[in-house]
Parts: sequence; C-alpha cells; structure tokens
Amino acid sequence: MNLKQLIYKRLVHAKDIGELLAKYAGRPAVFDTEAPDDKQDGWEGKTQYPRLNIVLDMQANEERSSVGSLTITIYTERTSMVILEIESLVKTCFRDLLISPEDGGPYSFAWARTDPFSIEGTNVIGQDVTFDIMEYSAQETTDPDPIVALSRYIKKLYPDSIVLGVDPVGEFAEASVTPIFYSRLVTMDKASGHNMNIVAWMDCRMAVHLLCPDKAMNLKMLAAVMQKISVDEKIILLDNSPMNISEVQIDKQADYLKQGQLYVTGRFGVLKYKEKPHAIESIITM
Repeated sequence: MNLKQLIYKRLVHAKDIGELLAKYAGRPAVFDTEAPDDKQDGWEGKTQYPRLNIVLDMQANEERSSVGSLTITIYTERTSMVILEIESLVKTCFRDLLISPEDGGPYSFAWARTDPFSIEGTNVIGQDVTFDIMEYSAQETTDPDPIVALSRYIKKLYPDSIVLGVDPVGEFAEASVTPIFYSRLVTMDKASGHNMNIVAWMDCRMAVHLLCPDKAMNLKMLAAVMQKISVDEKIILLDNSPMNISEVQIDKQADYLKQGQLYVTGRFGVLKYKEKPHAIESIITM
C-alpha cells in the first residue's frame, strides 16, 4: 500500500474514532477524496456527519524540516459536541507512529496546528488538523559504512528495540509499544593533514533519533548509549576496522522526530588501494 492508503487504513481501523463517525457503506465515514453526496445509497438515508477527509501534500518544507504535510479535515454539524473529542483522537492516532508504505518512508507525524472553520450557509463546522511529515529514509553509504556500524552497535545494546536499517518494519510501528532508533549522517568530510599513502581518513558526524514518548525512559536509553560509546571509544565497522569516537553529545531539548537527540563524531580510514592477489603467469618445471 502507498502512504495515503495506509493513512486511510489507520483511521478506518481506529475503533475509538470509528464509533464517533457516521457510516458509509457500513464503514466509518473516512474519505481520501471528496465525500459522496447525500443522495448516495452508501449513507442509507442517515446523516453524513461527523466524517473525515484526508489531504496529503508531499511538498517538502525545509523551514519545518518536513517532507510534506497531512491534513485530516473533521466535519460535524454545528449542534454536535464531539468535534474536540475527534480532534484529540486523531492527534493520538498519529502520535509516535511510524508508517512504512511500499513507495518510501518510513514516515512519522508531528502535529503542527488545528484550524477551525464553518461553511457559510450551512449547519456544518469543521477543523483542519495538520501534521508535519518526517521521512526516515535509508542512510547506508558505502563500505565501510559508519551508519550501518552505529545502527548495529545500538541493536546489540538494545536488542528488543526497533533499529531502522537493521530490523524489518511492518506497515505500522508504535514507539509507545517498542522504542525505535534511527541513525542518520549529518556530515562526512575528508580529514586534512592526517592522510597516509594507503589510507584516507574521514571525519563524520551522525545523529541518533530515539522515538520513545516516555521522557524518562528516552533519556535513560540515550544516556546508556552515550556511556557505552564513551567507554569503548570506538565502533567497529563492517570491514573490522575501527571508527574512533572523538565526541558524543546529548541534546535534551532537541526534537526527537525532526533533529535527533544524540550526536556522535568519529574518524575512520578508507583504503586507497584494494589488496590484489598475486598472479601466477606460468609454472616452470625442471
């Protein structure tokens, strides 16, 4: 399924939301296009409200560090008292959630704002509940890969967590159930003044996101990763060479969805020349 289909699936299968919505063709009134008019048989002659409409805009917004936005529009009758309850449930539905469609992602959602409105000349009011969308795309570079090494290092420390890039992720993963780690490359530069004939040295800075809504647990887990790296002072890459760690930093105030809370700075070597086997051109027998 693509992202919009999975968002629809998430809302339709949310029991607490579905109980408050009107029904269309026997299902909660959630639509990813314009809602059918009131003459359609699916309404069975009953009310069209409350209902939800999904608007997905995958235009990146650099200022908000997002790859797009999701707007869930809630429509209710003016006399209804459930609009605030539905808004709260919609926000909860996407809080600390990772969605992994077939065409990208994984994606997380951060509530951005809620805009109330009324439709002139009708008895209908509504709210646009808008979320920023963040993408946690694969960060693998090339061998020796510092991100893969860091992700595997964290997985050994927390085997019961989900580490993106190491563990398979289903359509939905809830950080409130299982903590989710995501490591990404911030910068990578060739070190100056420390190169050898056979090795080029690379400096890299990596950010680690921990999706875990329990603030105390979040800090405890990040501190454990920081202390372990600080004691080891190195992370072993896939070619068994060391990446020497020069700095590890926790930023408690950082947005764990958009920025990451743990920063790791290291240096590793890349061989300039690959080892070649000796070629035997001929064998001379006496």
